[in-house]
Amino acid sequence: MSGKQKGVQAHIQAIVARAVYTHCKVHWLNLAIIHASDSIHAKNMMATVLTIAFAFDYSAKRLLRFHENLETDAAGT
Repeated sequence: MSGKQKGVQAHIQAIVARAVYTHCKVHWLNLAIIHASDSIHAKNMMATVLTIAFAFDYSAKRLLRFHENLETDAAGT
């Protein structure tokens, strides 16, 4: 989506030449952690967290179960 040649960024800048593309804050944090860390463990951890996040993001059933479990855990404490 953010491709400089054919992405949404390019289409918006074709209409509004002064438009500036910026990553969301979470993406900035993710990039900063990955690029600032020389530790393979930190990079592996971030990749694992991202994989887990995608698993919930792309499955409505998993996300619903996750929310149900959060509510159950919150009610039990």
